[in-house]
Amino acid sequence: MYIIRGDIIHIFEIRADDMYTTIRNTALAMVACFSYIAHASTHPPLIITRGAGGDASGATVIHDNWRHGTPDLVNLTDIPIDKIRPEKYSCILIIGQGAIKEMLLANNASAILSGKTVGLYSHLI
Repeated sequence: MYIIRGDIIHIFEIRADDMYTTIRNTALAMVACFSYIAHASTHPPLIITRGAGGDASGATVIHDNWRHGTPDLVNLTDIPIDKIRPEKYSCILIIGQGAIKEMLLANNASAILSGKTVGLYSHLI
């Protein structure tokens, strides 16, 4: 299995406990990176996901393990994009193919994403 972290590729034999540990550590590394960015600002970060699949579950894990304060978690299945107020947030983390597609096809996508640190992740879990 190949796990890519930045420009480093780790190769190892896969076992069930190794996979769980790798998924957990990758998610926690993302939390650490974005929570550091968010900590430097007075505004909270925003995590956007869509649906109830693995990526939405991963977004919930990241939300629950955030280090500095608590980010807002928006599921686009429940809350329309029009209701998102980008000025309230320091950075935006979009998790899942459905959320990425919906955000990029939205009429106000450039207004929401402009001037923000943005992370896009799919197949998180």
